[in-house]
Amino acid sequence: MKKMLLLFFIIFAASLLAEPQFETGVGASASMMGGFGVAYRQIDKDQGYQLTAGFLSHPNNFISNAGVQYIKPIHQIEQSRLNLIAGFALNSNYEKDEHKSNLGYALGAGPEVEFTKFYNIRVIVGAPLTLSYSSQNEILFISILPAVSFLYYFQ
Repeated sequence: MKKMLLLFFIIFAASLLAEPQFETGVGASASMMGGFGVAYRQIDKDQGYQLTAGFLSHPNNFISNAGVQYIKPIHQIEQSRLNLIAGFALNSNYEKDEHKSNLGYALGAGPEVEFTKFYNIRVIVGAPLTLSYSSQNEILFISILPAVSFLYYFQ
């Protein structure tokens, strides 16, 4: 997990030095394919990426995840954009009472639509086909679950 966080911060720092041709957004995201939590997105007219990391803590559970998505814009009009996305997420769940650890991953791809609302705030809704695996139960789960992000884009 430390290596994943280090990689996340290296990519984030490198993106700050990138040319200003990218649109940069920060906010919150939740999806089976890309993870849940704080999201950082950079995109231009040809391609982009999103990094997501988050955790939840409860007296009996600790859940953490990190995800990355590749974004390919397909069509753009004034206040919306259609993208194809592909992503990967690592998930960890630790149950304190039973001292069990569960690692899992999710991999997926599909369409998403990005809407500009209220100045620089964008709402992003997608429906990727996702393949998820849980090591504790050894369950492989295939689904189409919604992906939602709320991002503020710096102009």
